[in-house]
Amino acid sequence: VGGASGTTNVFECPIIGGTCLPITITVSGSGVVQAVANPSSVDFGGVPTGTTATRTVTLTVDAGYRTEVASGSGLNAPFAFNFSTCGAGGGFTGPGTCTIDESFAPTAAGVASGTTNVFECPIIGGTCIAIPIAVTGNGT
Repeated sequence: VGGASGTTNVFECPIIGGTCLPITITVSGSGVVQAVANPSSVDFGGVPTGTTATRTVTLTVDAGYRTEVASGSGLNAPFAFNFSTCGAGGGFTGPGTCTIDESFAPTAAGVASGTTNVFECPIIGGTCIAIPIAVTGNGT
């Protein structure tokens, strides 16, 4: 992710000897992350205590990356998390989309909130990228 630039020099040389002439090509580009959660936040609204509400979230995973780990308060009670199709075969490999399931099972009345971070990690090594999903619900 981020910008990069450089130059390539191709040399044109005379057939019968002499000095080669450089042809300089400047290149630049910017890497972008396509990873996204849809929706990026889940509001369960009012959920009666002792019941569970579940919502499906679609993740877009970048080429060369795999979903394989998650963290955050959205994994812990009263919330729960399931990798669903994003965990198939040890992790979904992009490019493409997969799904996760977020659940809310309140045991008491009141508002709860958290964040689930699903990480896409490079297949060949490097830094993982978090895909955050905000979760909220109200136990009734």
